[in-house]
Amino acid sequence: MSRCASELFHREQHSGEQRQDKDARLVDASETIASTAVVTDIVDFMTDEERALVMSKFGTWSEEDMERHRYGWEAMGILQWALGIVPDMPGYAEEFDRKQLLLATGIQATRPETLAQFIDHATSPSVQPPSNETMARAIAQADLWHWRASAQSMLELPQRIDAASVDAPAAMLKDLPAGVRDMMRYLPRAIASFAARAHASGILPEVVEDDFAVRCPPQRADGPTKAVAYRTLD
Repeated sequence: MSRCASELFHREQHSGEQRQDKDARLVDASETIASTAVVTDIVDFMTDEERALVMSKFGTWSEEDMERHRYGWEAMGILQWALGIVPDMPGYAEEFDRKQLLLATGIQATRPETLAQFIDHATSPSVQPPSNETMARAIAQADLWHWRASAQSMLELPQRIDAASVDAPAAMLKDLPAGVRDMMRYLPRAIASFAARAHASGILPEVVEDDFAVRCPPQRADGPTKAVAYRTLD
């Protein structure tokens, strides 16, 4: 969580020119997070890489650092959902709102005691986690989307071979095991079948063009979302 908070402040530094007073506040906030991580012993549970990043000076994170650790936010969001702190998980092509995740914890870097308060609250009977049925449904959805992503990797294998082999991509495809070639040939049909059955069972909300439907975020704040077939995603 401290790593996520640090990433949020470091990302502000990369977002464009900042006024000097705002820069000073961000630097103070970053240093406070690092100090709180030490006072509350959170650093003892971090990897060496996480500890180095959290303790680093404000503005020193590279874009690669932030990209590599962006999924920590998704892990924190899923944890909060599983604890019943946030009510919903975003769709496949969306991410948790990072500032809302931080606000939902009630943790304030300037008040280390709020970390213990968050843990007490998260483990108290007043917090109702999702039901077993809801949890099982979420796991089934995650497994389904993982399968679809793996299927897409298989479908794109010819293009990857073509890009990697300047000499004879057709020959490389021919050298693939017969089972792999058969799988690639029948995958579109399998995807359509899986999509239809998952939609009928209520696990998959939408189907577009015999494929898993992905709700893409709107291009403008007040615009509608658009459902597109998974295979059309970049």
